[in-house]
Amino acid sequence: MAFASGSKRIKTTTAHTKKGQAGKNKMSQPTFLSKKHQQNFEASQNKRLLMERLVEEIPLEAPKFGAEVERRHWSILTTFPAPANIAVVRDFYSNARIYSDEAEPFMSYVRGRQVSFNADAINSFLNIHWPGGNIQCQYSQAFNNDFEGVDFQEVERTLCLPRGHFHFKYGAKS
Repeated sequence: MAFASGSKRIKTTTAHTKKGQAGKNKMSQPTFLSKKHQQNFEASQNKRLLMERLVEEIPLEAPKFGAEVERRHWSILTTFPAPANIAVVRDFYSNARIYSDEAEPFMSYVRGRQVSFNADAINSFLNIHWPGGNIQCQYSQAFNNDFEGVDFQEVERTLCLPRGHFHFKYGAKS
């Protein structure tokens, strides 16, 4: 079908306009907090990510563990909401790394958007109520107190294989 003017009609979408193309490129490309974060991302490009294993087989392999997951209603922890986008995962981990004292811990950026991954955000995402509130675990408490009062011989007896040894190395201590 020919038009009176002799020209063909061209359907225009936002992707063909400069504004639409700029918006599309902005969201599809990673943005970094600093040059170090960008270098961290580029270094991760050559590494293979190991995806977490699905937990569907656990009741067959470890029935006690599977029963405990069911008892605690943790089945949401054993399933993934959707397949992971590797580029987004790399972007998240690259920007999550802390290079300065001013950086907020447990905060990252993905495609320019702030993403919190603190305990409250994770528990909210998984719909888990933590009865302990925001109290620290024993390891965090010991770490904050420079491991004062920790019985390392008891740790060695509990964790190590017979004839194995526990080596504690924290900073300049040995």
